[in-house]
Amino acid sequence: MLWDSSLTVSGNAIAAALKADDVNISVPTVYEYLKYISDACICDKVPRYDIRGKKVLAFEEKTYVCDLGFFHLKKNRVKEEYSHIVETICYNELIARGYQVYIGKTYKGEVDFIAQKGSEKFYLQAAYLLNNENTIEREFDAYKAIEDNYPKYVISTDRVPLSRYGIIHMRLCEWLLS
Repeated sequence: MLWDSSLTVSGNAIAAALKADDVNISVPTVYEYLKYISDACICDKVPRYDIRGKKVLAFEEKTYVCDLGFFHLKKNRVKEEYSHIVETICYNELIARGYQVYIGKTYKGEVDFIAQKGSEKFYLQAAYLLNNENTIEREFDAYKAIEDNYPKYVISTDRVPLSRYGIIHMRLCEWLLS
């Protein structure tokens, strides 16, 4: 669970999965362990924010590791994890820059991050490579349901700028240095 930043964290789901493996644990105990993990700075829980309803959603969190070294502990790694790594790098950078970070929930999907600091606010999508039309559409179309005028970014490792529809595409290393 801690390795996949695309999954939401639910104490009920974790307890159910453990019970299926014959580990008897209560939901409050699961949440206690998740709090310990967060307090130990191993992972951060990031709340979801309903962009349309303009409110934080309860029990709809995603988890990001605070140190990417934890990714190296996992065996049988696959290439798809590179996008999760880029997403985690972006999350950790936003936190280091002092932003309050949320996962954006739209009517039909999600935006990787909503970053806020004081009156400053922007949206950010993160991907390893925008190497096919499906990926490009997924990353840029995530903003279609958002009707406000806050800046919107897509961050990837691609060298060719792909900005469109007023959405700014930046290379990961350039964004980290900006």
